[in-house]
Amino acid sequence: MSDTRFHVVFTGKIRPGTTEDTVKSNLALALNLTQEKVTRLFHGGEVLIKRTGDFHAAQLIAERFSQQGALCHIIDTEQSTAGGEADYGDSSVISRLVTGDEAANAPHKRSWLKRLLGRE
Repeated sequence: MSDTRFHVVFTGKIRPGTTEDTVKSNLALALNLTQEKVTRLFHGGEVLIKRTGDFHAAQLIAERFSQQGALCHIIDTEQSTAGGEADYGDSSVISRLVTGDEAANAPHKRSWLKRLLGRE
């Protein structure tokens, strides 16, 4: 099985009954990101949150985003009718959100996922 078979993707949709500002605040707290970085998630297009070979891990990530009010979907690239993986650029949204000096701190790039999954 591919290490990147399942893609967790956020399209900017939020749970009914929530506001975008509330969701942004929730995500900032859950992911320990600045409001500026969270705002980038809502740029209007699809944003790859995580690639994983484990469907259960993909489900957990999508559920945690949903708990914050952000709706994600999971794409099984092996079942895709498009004939391959979508091109999201870097392997995850954190690669695009973490810049400058922060990018040199590799453990920081993964700690958001541990916090999100409650494993920290």
